[in-house]
This record gives sequence, structure tokens and C-alpha cells, in this order.
Amino acid sequence: MTRLSISEASKKFGLSRTRLYDLLDRNCISGFRSFQRGRNVAPSWIDADSLEKHIEIRAEKQRMGAPVIVGDGAYVSVRVAAEKTGFSRGYIYRLVRQGSISSKRPAKKTGLLIYLNDLKKFKKKYT
Repeated sequence: MTRLSISEASKKFGLSRTRLYDLLDRNCISGFRSFQRGRNVAPSWIDADSLEKHIEIRAEKQRMGAPVIVGDGAYVSVRVAAEKTGFSRGYIYRLVRQGSISSKRPAKKTGLLIYLNDLKKFKKKYT
């Protein structure tokens, strides 16, 4: 087990400190989170091995087209959304621009993610 501080893990894995704290809070990775501030407090740390494993599992799920579970619903890539609904990718991008469905772009290197529940509701309502 390799312990890394939050800032070290952020630099090494390219994740924000907020994201790392969120992963700790949801018990997706192992480590220790200190809620106290000050000099005489044990610092927060992350187990580097568990973080590597978490990243590998997420990457594999995304390659297989599985939905990325975030909060109260599933966000999927535009390709997967098109396959599940029968809409073209261009039409899905148009719906996003119009504000008809929710989407997000979590990082610069990843593509647009579509909130699948919104897209299904839109399809049910208008088709």
C-alpha cells in the first residue's frame, strides 16, 4: 500500500482534489480524509493502488459502453446514447445545443456525456 497525499495524488493521476475527496467520501477508493484543519491534524491521504484500480475499472467500463453512473442517473457517451435511442449523433448534439437534454463534459480529453434519462423522456414525449 502506497500512501499519497491529496496533492500528490492529484498531480500523479491528473484528478482534481475535489474529485479525490468525493471518491474518498463515496468509499470508491481507500484512504483517510481529515475533516479538521490546522497544523496538528493528521493529513488526508489516499492509497495509490486502490486509486489505480478504480481508474482502470472506470476506463474498462467506458470502453465497453457501460453507462457512467454519476449522482442520481446515468451519463453515457453520445455514441452509446445514439445506439440506445436510435437517434443520430448529430440530432443528439442538436438537442444538447437547444437545451432539450442535459449533458456534461467532465474533462477536456473526454467527449460529451449525455444524461440518458433526459434523452429517453424526450424520445417518449416527442416520438
